[in-house]
Amino acid sequence: KTKAFASAIAATMLAGSGLNAGGMIVRVNDTTWGETGASMSAGVLTLEPEMIAIMSSEDEVAAVAAHEIVHYLRAHDEQLVASRPINLNPFKNRSGDIFDSPPAPSKREVEARWRHEYEADALSLRLLVNAGCDPEAAISALLVIQNERDTEPRYEFGRGRVDPMHPAVEARVAALRAVMAAEKMTASKRTAGALPEVYRELAGRRRSPKPEDVPASELYGHYKRPKTFVQ
Repeated sequence: KTKAFASAIAATMLAGSGLNAGGMIVRVNDTTWGETGASMSAGVLTLEPEMIAIMSSEDEVAAVAAHEIVHYLRAHDEQLVASRPINLNPFKNRSGDIFDSPPAPSKREVEARWRHEYEADALSLRLLVNAGCDPEAAISALLVIQNERDTEPRYEFGRGRVDPMHPAVEARVAALRAVMAAEKMTASKRTAGALPEVYRELAGRRRSPKPEDVPASELYGHYKRPKTFVQ
């Protein structure tokens, strides 16, 4: 049901603007406890159940999906590849050690990622408006996700860290408001659709047991290293 719900939202975003994203696949992550967001990789739009569960309207879910769809439509992944130096041996990093960590992104790549985020935010507003959704949902979705990461215990280890790959939420909200003002977009009534049923199921999965009821050793168990290693 959640997959059908997510696919319908993505189709609505495209149909409203008369766009064709042939080859794009929509999936809901049902294998791991995911993040409160979404991702686009190689034409696959992945929505996390934890993201859907914390949103207060279908329009907010649509805003997150629209942002990722713009990344695909504007070929941002391909542009990022062009911003990276050519590695003649993909099995080796700059140090020559295949087990070394990958090189840090260049300034050019970081700047490209920021441009892509601002562009995806701005164009997602148009997708929302053309589909009859509330453009203000793009702002509230960002704030809901930020609040979740500021308050949920499982995000404690990453709290306060700066993400160099994304502009600050405050800057993105300001940019969204500027686009809305420039294009004379106004808030509208939000749609609920099939959310109540989907919400109950996802919220139940997410909060049973509640994170605060889970021992820290289990909550953060995936950070532990194995005590023994097999030769």
